[in-house]
Amino acid sequence: GGGKPGGGNSGANGVAGAAGGIVAGAAGTGNPGAGGSAGTAGTAGIAGAAGTGATGGEAGSSGAAGASGGAAGTSGSSGGGTAGISGAAGAGGVVDPVVGLKISPENPVLEVVNGVIPGPINFQAKEIKQSGAETLISGGSWEFDQVEIATIGASSGSLVATGLYGGKGVVSFSYGNDTVSTGVTVKLTYTSDPQGQPPEIKEAFQSPSGEDPSLKILYPYDKTVFPRGLLGPELQWEGGGPGDIYRLDIQSDTFAYESWFAAAPPSRYMFPTAPVDIWKKLTTSVSGYIQVSLQRWDGIQAYKAKTQTWRIASANLAGTIYYTALDPNKGDVLRLNPGADAPESFLQTGGRCIACHTVSSNGKRLIAGFDGGWSPWGVFDTSSGANLYDSSKGSGFQAISPEGDYVLWGQSGGGPLYLSSATDSTVLSVLATETGVPVHPAWSNDGNRIAFANRTNGNWLDFTQSSLWVASVTTSPPQFNDLQMVVESTPDRPTVTFPSYTPDSKWIAFMRATEARTQNALGELWLTDGNGTTLPLDALNGAGYLEGTDANRSFEPSFLPLAAGGYFWVVFSSTRAYGNYASTGTRLQLWVAAIEQNPKPGQDPSHPAFRLPGQQLGIANMRGQWARAVCKPKGASCEAGFDCCEGFCLKNSEGQAVCSDKPLGCVTLGNACQGNADCCGEDLTCINGFCSAGKP
Repeated sequence: GGGKPGGGNSGANGVAGAAGGIVAGAAGTGNPGAGGSAGTAGTAGIAGAAGTGATGGEAGSSGAAGASGGAAGTSGSSGGGTAGISGAAGAGGVVDPVVGLKISPENPVLEVVNGVIPGPINFQAKEIKQSGAETLISGGSWEFDQVEIATIGASSGSLVATGLYGGKGVVSFSYGNDTVSTGVTVKLTYTSDPQGQPPEIKEAFQSPSGEDPSLKILYPYDKTVFPRGLLGPELQWEGGGPGDIYRLDIQSDTFAYESWFAAAPPSRYMFPTAPVDIWKKLTTSVSGYIQVSLQRWDGIQAYKAKTQTWRIASANLAGTIYYTALDPNKGDVLRLNPGADAPESFLQTGGRCIACHTVSSNGKRLIAGFDGGWSPWGVFDTSSGANLYDSSKGSGFQAISPEGDYVLWGQSGGGPLYLSSATDSTVLSVLATETGVPVHPAWSNDGNRIAFANRTNGNWLDFTQSSLWVASVTTSPPQFNDLQMVVESTPDRPTVTFPSYTPDSKWIAFMRATEARTQNALGELWLTDGNGTTLPLDALNGAGYLEGTDANRSFEPSFLPLAAGGYFWVVFSSTRAYGNYASTGTRLQLWVAAIEQNPKPGQDPSHPAFRLPGQQLGIANMRGQWARAVCKPKGASCEAGFDCCEGFCLKNSEGQAVCSDKPLGCVTLGNACQGNADCCGEDLTCINGFCSAGKP
């Protein structure tokens, strides 16, 4: 009776759920008012506000309304109804932040079998939470860095092989400020069974009975390094019978080939060129080692394979090789671009002997001797074949400067060598030694040095005693300085001659032989830095794997003046046996070998050689001189800057590689440079004026 109204207060708002919260704020609860007369009901508590979720978390639910305040007071003393207490705070949710991105599948392999493009790889990207939970991402963008081997949908992440080449690349996914990547391998696999070998023979190869007692691979050699862009080598072996069946298996991470075939003695195998050029597919798909296995089935059993390891360098050979082709009637100067299936005639004799040629390293001019005997020298333009100058001065062998503007001549005179302009025989300076006669000069690619042999017996063409010398040279003013002997002769190899500089002008290849004339000589190629380090090129020469004197039949080296695929490359002539084609020593052929770019004292920097494809068998080929190819004008198609007169090969607006002006900024692989700083990236080195791979 007469009590004051209960004053139940409204429940306070629930506090927002913590970031990332997922639990609802609890309801506010009002307490009943204390006794009093006819107290009015307390006001309901206000609903707690919704919790705010952080990225990746749910918002906290709204706090429920507070319950009604105290009930009406009964009669008695005034009651002060206690306020309804506030709604409890919305409880904070569990924090589970994103810690990274993930691509799946990781490091997949996509295999193209016999040219059939398989289904795509559908990549997915996920967010990874701290708890380990993964959430699929929609959005973001995809890229693949090797478009020659596969393409990827920028938004779909669907990767499809092109089937053109095998190889390895990187798939990248970008989302917000984050990027994640994974490797991808595309492998090309081919099989060939042109004669339709029975299944039981193929199965026998899978369970060989033992070692083959007679099979021996003759060519190529184990551990040979091959460049890209050449015709495939002809595999040759001995030890098989006329009815034997063979299995050839080639394996790498990015290419595989398996073939079954018959090959009667003399047994040989050419890689198919149709419907697919297998060697081209192999070399463009591989950068590194391949394992080669050859097995034989003799009609009763299959034997274990004979194996080799070859290496593929990641570049085409560049330039042009000018060489003399001899038969009983002529001695033309031919030229062969590596990769061509046949040479082209450059200088035909026309009844006039042309010999002892040398080419400027820029490929613009060739100098040669005429008519035998005293051999006066003349200069030719390599782009047109035009005879630019006839000197009427005896020479024989001579050197020409890297730009083709100066000549060092006079070997047939039996005295000093003379420096002249390439189009004027007026003597500008003289190169002479106090003892001996200088012969077989070679100009360094940087234009600063001359290497030559100093003979002490015989005549300009036939001698057996000589040592290797070097001198510095300038053309303004024209003079020679710092003459010094760098390699002495030895009793078993008294003739040291035919020098050739590496592209970086730091090393000199030369021939040690029993005599200067190579037809009947024994000889090997060596390398020197001119400062006391001299290295035998044993792998090139065939030491340890060629039989008899075949390891002593390498002559007249000439370097490609450009680095390619992380190697230097040297062409030389040899009378070694070529597989099972001919007996030892009957014909000269041109051979090519890879040389490590940074030779180390005490280590052989050479690799086993391969016969230069495209030259003719049955003709003696000699005096290979390697230079840059005739340069192309602006706008012409190109593979690299060294193809171009301006020195730069860039893609135009249509995506075609054409000879161009110098670009802004750094320059890429194969384009012209003046120093290492001009080249993009630490992996490139400026070698003889062009950005080159620093290692294989």
